[in-house]
Amino acid sequence: LHMRFKFVTDAIVPGRPSFQIGHHMMSLAYNKEGGYHLILPGEKKVRFSEPNAEMKINEWVDLVIEYQQGKILLNVNGHSRIYEHEQVTMDNKKDKQGPRFSFKSKDSTEERLIFDYVRIWETE
Repeated sequence: LHMRFKFVTDAIVPGRPSFQIGHHMMSLAYNKEGGYHLILPGEKKVRFSEPNAEMKINEWVDLVIEYQQGKILLNVNGHSRIYEHEQVTMDNKKDKQGPRFSFKSKDSTEERLIFDYVRIWETE
């Protein structure tokens, strides 16, 4: 996946805004002080923080995701990192629609999500 998006909002609140990689699975969210954190699913959630990635609300985010079960590459505005962990998964057995991406925002008419580029591909 390669896309550019921007959350236009007045503030970061707990859990919002965020981007879910696999519905209710991995969560990519903003750090208040800048950068992002990635939360992996499971009974015991695993959290990685990337404060040096240039990711802020009200600014464009250029995001590349390369995924395979157990391994994911995230490139956020040129800051690239590979995460390898058994909890790296998009497979939500309870989701009848299958693996997908979800954006979560706070309940507000003031918040907007803007896209200007989206490309998705599959390789084997």
